Amino acid sequence: MDSTEPSGRFKRLGSALLGAGLAAFSIRSFRKGNRLRGAVTSVGAIALGYAAVKGTDSTGEEFDVETTGGETSTDTETVSTTVTDTDESAADTSPGLTCAACGEPITTGQRRRPNEDDETVHDDCL
Repeated sequence: MDSTEPSGRFKRLGSALLGAGLAAFSIRSFRKGNRLRGAVTSVGAIALGYAAVKGTDSTGEEFDVETTGGETSTDTETVSTTVTDTDESAADTSPGLTCAACGEPITTGQRRRPNEDDETVHDDCL
């Protein structure tokens, strides 16, 4: 299945081209005497150039972070959970997140997504 979103290489190329265009516009603005417009476009050119070099996404991508129990930290407070006797036996048999298709555990860094039945499976198992 092909992705409709542009790849990281094309995003960086687009950022570099826009940054170069803004840099040229800011130089032109400074030469004409428009200092404010030149300063603002210079900041934009620097930001886009930095995004192109570092490969960062300017849309603010969200990250999927999983917790496996124990202590869970939030922004304002720390919440600790206790494990009862019945929870210990379930925690010992369950290795964490498992693929619904093949039964193998899904480790950190592996790509996963829900299938038609809204169960989590490996990206390769679809």
